Amino acid sequence: PVGNTVEAHLGYSISGGEDVLGDLTSDLSAGAPDTANGNVIVWDGLDFSEATNLVGDTADSRYGFSLAMIPDTNFDDKFDIAAGAPATNNNRGAFRVNEVDTAPAEQLYAADGIAGTAGQFGFSLNSLGDLNLTGKIELGIGAPWIANSRGRLESFAPPAQDIDPIILTATGTFDWGTDVTVDVVNLSEGSGGDLYWYVGTSLTNSTTNDGFYVDISN
Repeated sequence: PVGNTVEAHLGYSISGGEDVLGDLTSDLSAGAPDTANGNVIVWDGLDFSEATNLVGDTADSRYGFSLAMIPDTNFDDKFDIAAGAPATNNNRGAFRVNEVDTAPAEQLYAADGIAGTAGQFGFSLNSLGDLNLTGKIELGIGAPWIANSRGRLESFAPPAQDIDPIILTATGTFDWGTDVTVDVVNLSEGSGGDLYWYVGTSLTNSTTNDGFYVDISN
């Protein structure tokens, strides 16, 4: 495919080899970061017809500067498109993830670089593998100009919506000096996190020093 806009630089980034359209065929995508807002175009691998044209959110954002087809993030068994916009918001940078088999393409996730910086977050991005052992593939986002060009890499994990809500149960006599058994189910392996519990006699709802709302009225 050939770009139709002068100095759009279609092909500055490319990604393909995965099915983002849900037709069981590997598809192709390319970024054109120097259109008005930046664009990412997706072609159907069946006949190379243009299937989707994603547009950046703001002018001169250079959306499409970086690009990757990433494993399914919204549990519809189709790959999604992640693209960076490193020049948005005075080079603060951003990236977003889109599902592209719907019309219009649904935005699934978006994130900005650190406020007050010109790190060009979204300058590069790529899949990192399953770093936190949740069964989902994390995405790495580069910001090479942050902190006097020291650079920074951030990883983003898609939501694990296929895991049931966390259930916590406590059993015991709840007498002073006796053991209480706490069971927690539906945690992902490697997901981390902290478990807090309240011990006391007050039945009044309150907010802890850590900012947690405690409701033990039931």
